Amino acid sequence: MKDKDEIKLIVGLLIKNEADKYLKEVLDDIATYADGFVVVDNGSVDNSAEICLSYEKCLKVIIDTADWNTNETHLRKVLFNLACSFSPDWILILDADEILEKNFRQFLPGLMESKEYNWYGFTICHFWGSKTYYRIDKLWAPHNSYIRMCRWLPKFNYLWPNYNIGNPLPMNVHQILNGKKTDIRIKHLAYSNTEDIKKRYDRYSTRPGDFHQKTHVESILDKNIILRKWDD
Repeated sequence: MKDKDEIKLIVGLLIKNEADKYLKEVLDDIATYADGFVVVDNGSVDNSAEICLSYEKCLKVIIDTADWNTNETHLRKVLFNLACSFSPDWILILDADEILEKNFRQFLPGLMESKEYNWYGFTICHFWGSKTYYRIDKLWAPHNSYIRMCRWLPKFNYLWPNYNIGNPLPMNVHQILNGKKTDIRIKHLAYSNTEDIKKRYDRYSTRPGDFHQKTHVESILDKNIILRKWDD
């Protein structure tokens, strides 16, 4: 494990019952480019936490059982503050079903060495029914507004909304600081298992006060969709 002053990039993960999904795949990938990662476990009843702790680059796992549906902003804040406690140069927040494309490693040094930018957005690609094809119709079309990586500035007053919107980073990072939206892609695997598509629909359609547009949620069950084959 690296000392705090050696941590250039730390990854934060918010997890819950991920052991039989994509967690190992995600952690194996993180281990190839990050100096360490931290985890907030939202009360998993499987061995998700133990899997995370089995990695040498796991710096800390904490448990917070606040209701994800109504307290996601709280959980995101706890995770971000946990990452900040290790005084990294940069913080990258991912979900346990997200993997950055291979050439991210090629661009990462340049991103972190920049004196101009304090945050980066990535392009999200929603894989659909497989890990080969991703969806490109409606609001599922790839877009580079996923702001997931920011510089840690000890004297900056990071602010969070007082409502439950689930932003992975403090809201004033992109409002005040200078950043850049990149073409680097994130593979979002949540819908890559056909059996999970209906489960995701049920989750978002019944979630109280959810910020997803109703028409967007309804489009999860579209029969006629447009897919594109992934190319590394």
